[in-house]
Amino acid sequence: MTDTTSSPTPPDTSRPGDQVPPGTPGAGDNVCPRCGGSGLLAGSACPECAGSGHVTTPIGGG
Repeated sequence: MTDTTSSPTPPDTSRPGDQVPPGTPGAGDNVCPRCGGSGLLAGSACPECAGSGHVTTPIGGG
């Protein structure tokens, strides 16, 4: 029997300033360097973090 069900595609949660895709092993949320974590620049949503105040970056080292 063939499985005809498919898993729903997870929503894209990436932000323009993310250095790695969300969920990448060895990565984590960091404060957006452009807006300092406020999510705003000149009263508008920060283009680097899409207004979230956070970006996903690699952490740790080898």
